[in-house]
Amino acid sequence: MTFQSEPSVAPVFLAARVKGRLQHALRQAGQPCRFSRKVAVRALGDNCSPAVETYLRKQAVRAELVDERYRATLKEAGFEERGVDLSEPSETNSGRYWFNLHLVTVTADRFRIGKEDFLAKVRSGIFAWAGETGCRLKAFSPMPNHVHIAARGNQERSPLELAEALWKSLNRAAGCCLMGENVYAGTFSEYGVGAVWKQT
Repeated sequence: MTFQSEPSVAPVFLAARVKGRLQHALRQAGQPCRFSRKVAVRALGDNCSPAVETYLRKQAVRAELVDERYRATLKEAGFEERGVDLSEPSETNSGRYWFNLHLVTVTADRFRIGKEDFLAKVRSGIFAWAGETGCRLKAFSPMPNHVHIAARGNQERSPLELAEALWKSLNRAAGCCLMGENVYAGTFSEYGVGAVWKQT
């Protein structure tokens, strides 16, 4: 079954609600059915994991910067954890979850991150966010005025909740309102949305 959910809905809540509603509907139809406690939830998106990971990897290289030293500094500040395999699910007692997020946050007034030693603060803020929210950080790529992040989201928390936590963590680390209010959070996995329609 494929659903489109609101950004405020966590994967665990979605799975529980779908299972409960389906069991209720079957009981109402006179065909009661008890499902296993195990569920599997996979977030989809327009982009697949390899495309997102490659995109983050190439950001600093493709950046149109006059100063090559600044480009090198951005590239060095980036991070990729090759030990995190986003194609493998996060396992819980009740199921398996593929909840991958591509997050992008932009600085307020397009302020350049390299000023005032903000680059190091942004880096520490991202690691703090991952630790505080229970997300597994795959990679991040800082740019002059925005940051890209790829992570395995905590399935008990919604994309909206994780995006807001990222915004707070980065501004806390910066010691000011460095990041603007809008944060992009998109889901992705090994399969694009088109894979669903090809099955029918």
